[in-house]
This record gives sequence, C-alpha cells and structure tokens, in this order.
Amino acid sequence: MKSRWFQHLPLTNHSNNGVTMATIKLAHIERLSQQISYRLESIDQLMLQVWTEHQLARKALRHLSEAYDLWVSERGADHEE
Repeated sequence: MKSRWFQHLPLTNHSNNGVTMATIKLAHIERLSQQISYRLESIDQLMLQVWTEHQLARKALRHLSEAYDLWVSERGADHEE
C-alpha cells in the first residue's frame, strides 16, 4: 500500500513551515501537468515520425506499382512479337 507521508500534515499554515494539504495537492497537480505535457510532446514526435514513414511507404508502393505496370506492358509487347 502506498505511503501517505503527508496525511499527518495539518490543513492550515500554523506549522510545518507553511506546508498545507492544498500546497501538496497543487504541487502534485503541477507535476502531473508537466508529465502530461512531456508525453504529449513525445506523442507529437512519434506522430510526425509515423506520418513521414507512411508517406515514404506510399511513395515506395507507387513506384513499385509503376514498375510493375511497365513490366506488364513490356511483357505484353514481347508476347505480341
């Protein structure tokens, strides 16, 4: 079970150098917000990489299709002679 080290802290600023539950929760929210921002940046980078690879794959497939069509047309011309 997770340790809840902050549970003993009071809800007011009368002790513990002004640390309150609200301060702790705010710090936790800020940390989570930063983690989400980092993960979104990572997702953006991955999406850009995926998009680039997708475009390269489409280009390669298009070239392969064009080469196949050329081969078929040349093969057909060879059979007619």
